[in-house]
Amino acid sequence: MLHEGTAARMGRHLSQLSKTGSAPPLGFDSYDDRAALRDAVKRKARPKYQTAGRPVALLIYIDGALHPPGMLSDRAQMILEEEGPKQQWAAIWLYDAFCGRIVAKWLRDKGMRPIAHKEGGG
Repeated sequence: MLHEGTAARMGRHLSQLSKTGSAPPLGFDSYDDRAALRDAVKRKARPKYQTAGRPVALLIYIDGALHPPGMLSDRAQMILEEEGPKQQWAAIWLYDAFCGRIVAKWLRDKGMRPIAHKEGGG
C-alpha cells in the first residue's frame, strides 16, 4: 500500500535522521488507509504481467513504518470484495507484517484453498 504524500514525507524525515541524527517532528497527516488500499489494487492491476495464462495473486504488504498497522479486517475485507472482481487477480491478500497476520483476503474462485497461516504470528 502506498500513500504517496505520507511515504515521501516519512522518507525525507528518515533520510535526515540517518544523515544528521535529528529531524524536526513530522506534522499532522490525514492518511486514509482505505484510499491507499484501493489505490494499491488499482495501481498494481495496470501493468500486464506475463503469466503464460496462469492465475496471479496480489499480496499487499503493510510494513508498520510507512504504512500504519492495524487496519480493521472488516473494512479491508469490504474493499477487497469491491475491488477484486474488477481486476485480473486470482486472489488478493492483505498482510500486516507489523502484526504478523493476514488482515483480509479475496479469492476469485471461492473453491481455492488458501495457504495455511497462523493468526497472530509466525
